[in-house]
Amino acid sequence: MSSKLTQLITTISFGLLLFFSTFSQADVVRSEDNYFEIQLETLVNAPIDQLDKTLLAIHSWWQADHTYSGESRNLYLDIKQQHCFCETLPDDGIVRHMQVVFYQRQKKLRLSGGLGPLQALAVNGVLEFSIKADTKTKSHLLVTYRVSGTGAKLTNWANPVNQVISAQVNALKQQAEK
Repeated sequence: MSSKLTQLITTISFGLLLFFSTFSQADVVRSEDNYFEIQLETLVNAPIDQLDKTLLAIHSWWQADHTYSGESRNLYLDIKQQHCFCETLPDDGIVRHMQVVFYQRQKKLRLSGGLGPLQALAVNGVLEFSIKADTKTKSHLLVTYRVSGTGAKLTNWANPVNQVISAQVNALKQQAEK
């Protein structure tokens, strides 16, 4: 093998390794007709206080194509009064995507509800973000989404929801690392 070809293969391999180490993919831990669980774990190159602030500024990282209004700026996470992950819509409309059921600064955010089309189904969902400091400049993030319900064939929803959760968590990671 020529040295140029070896160098090219090495460069491509390194690039792929760098690309895939930057992004995290959620795993479908369990998938049944009445239940699925998605879990994603990643290391964020940001101090825990920065990750926590970014997590709460959901409008800065949640992707617009997964909103009802098409605008991420319409999203907000209210942990003090309404206790919701909500979105404003034109003509005084509102979407309560999920309810905040637990928040402990720099530790955990737990939301309850069905995201997107799951909201119209007879399901219960719990989306949990657990964070902890790894070092002074890095944080550990564990995201779990558990959904249960009857009559919804949740097995069919596990992989599409997995893709959405992966994309959102990667956007959160990228925003926190800025």
